[in-house]
Amino acid sequence: MRTRFALPGCILVLAACTGDDPSVVAGGSDAGGTSGDGGLTADGGTPDGPPPVGVNGTHVLDITPKTAVVLLDTAKAPAAPATQPYLAKLDGADVTATTAFTVADPGYGSFSGVSFVSALTLPGLAVAGTTRVDATNAAAKATTRLSVIALKTSGADPDPYVILPYLGTPTSKTAIVKLAPNLGAPANVADIHLTLTSDPSNASDASLLVTSIAAMSAGEVAHGCPAQTAKDTNADGVLDIFTAVVSATPLCFLVTFKDNNLVAATSSIRVLQLIATAVAQPAAASVQSRKAYVFVPPTP
Repeated sequence: MRTRFALPGCILVLAACTGDDPSVVAGGSDAGGTSGDGGLTADGGTPDGPPPVGVNGTHVLDITPKTAVVLLDTAKAPAAPATQPYLAKLDGADVTATTAFTVADPGYGSFSGVSFVSALTLPGLAVAGTTRVDATNAAAKATTRLSVIALKTSGADPDPYVILPYLGTPTSKTAIVKLAPNLGAPANVADIHLTLTSDPSNASDASLLVTSIAAMSAGEVAHGCPAQTAKDTNADGVLDIFTAVVSATPLCFLVTFKDNNLVAATSSIRVLQLIATAVAQPAAASVQSRKAYVFVPPTP
């Protein structure tokens, strides 16, 4: 397996080396701030207020899920909004039907009954952000965090991403990176492998979360990648380079991540970027690149 990671001088899945503020500013920073030059997440979504379980006198209102993360699919036209239903219990009894739910920042969406429905874009055209869900029943109140990710998640060319909770168990630890490198003339042929480097704007080195990069020689139908010969260059049991690739052939690489014990959670979802680059051999020339994302959900 050939896995190449670069360590930028100033360091998911997926910012400006100014610290680890929980806000992620659009444009690529996971180092906080209230403004940026085009960002990943809107600063206005940083939640405030009480913890997820609200107490009013002797009454306790509990809402679930807590710290939900939902996906807004931007591959569709119009975009397909993310939805998330909520449940509420007052002193242990189900009061969902009589509980009023609201979103602290309406830029993220609104509630239709007991279900959150996201906006079609996030504030500041962010890739991800976190807001607050408030619930009220009689005099009892509760609140929790809600994060929305806006990416292309359907079709033949979805954005590669992974969600890695800090010190938690991820639902999935793999992402598929699709590239179709242009080798110049249509008849040109080269061997192609993939490198992943952490974007210099990340506050943490996202490449340290990567375990392996495998060439999917059998192809991947959903992504439109045909079967393509590949080989294992270092005898570790993982095919790491496609061989004799014709220019513009779609190639799929399977990236496997480790459990996240590196990037701590904050009060807002964290977004780290990886730069996925197709490298042609034997010239070692970079022939195409795209972004992949690592998301770290916020603390409860």
